[in-house]
Amino acid sequence: SLYAISKSTACHLIDYYRLRHGVRASILFLANHESELRPPTFFMPRLLDGLASAVRDPGAVVELKTLDFHCDWGCADEYMGIAIDVADTALGEDFVVATGDTITGRALVTTLCEQLALDPDDCVTAVDGSDGQPEYHADISKLERAIGRRPRQRAVDVAARILRRNHSIEI
Repeated sequence: SLYAISKSTACHLIDYYRLRHGVRASILFLANHESELRPPTFFMPRLLDGLASAVRDPGAVVELKTLDFHCDWGCADEYMGIAIDVADTALGEDFVVATGDTITGRALVTTLCEQLALDPDDCVTAVDGSDGQPEYHADISKLERAIGRRPRQRAVDVAARILRRNHSIEI
């Protein structure tokens, strides 16, 4: 994909400038990160918009492509703070920025529905039930050693924040 090509090209360019010109630059490989600003076409906002509708109208159903995937979701604001910490304390090194906590879409839906007193079978449907990704876990130990902290906000925390800010719903 063009997205992957652009990421790969950027890494090669940074390596080139490091070697050729002695530039101190870091590459941060960011896991999925969410905020209340994400467009509604993405999974998390679409899910949360649908769950907010189901809280208000018990007949509302959100249709998603699949729930059977693995993801490590963090908070966009927190990741940007980590980027600043890297620039301040570990510039020139490369890091994976993730929570280290992999969750499936289905587990996220189940947890959120429990906290909202909703039945996931009543308010969420998925068109495709196939698992599109193998399970993975991000190793963030290098990041933690370098800057002395790790992301704290997990998928459910970020979802709760978005529900509160965008829909005035507390969980």
